[in-house]
Amino acid sequence: MFLFGGVALSSILVALGLLAYFLAGRGWQNYPTTLKGVILGLREGEPVALIETGLLLLMITPVMRVGAALAAFIRERDSSFVLISLYVLGALLFSLLTGK
Repeated sequence: MFLFGGVALSSILVALGLLAYFLAGRGWQNYPTTLKGVILGLREGEPVALIETGLLLLMITPVMRVGAALAAFIRERDSSFVLISLYVLGALLFSLLTGK
């Protein structure tokens, strides 16, 4: 359910951003390339920032899901799945932070 909710919300944000972009009828102005730029773009009502927010949410969704699974395995004291979850979480975070 967690993954579905993240993907659904992400899709809605991207769709709203695309709709706003086409209704605005202008080119890619102020294309944000940093998280700070995305936040500032959202404050200014930039459609591209809304699209990027949806894409960022889509990328973060699996990380949150693995984090939730890790917490559940810690609560259950299942050490083998804790180690596996830590490995997967590390790989996801490494990939997100380095782009590799």
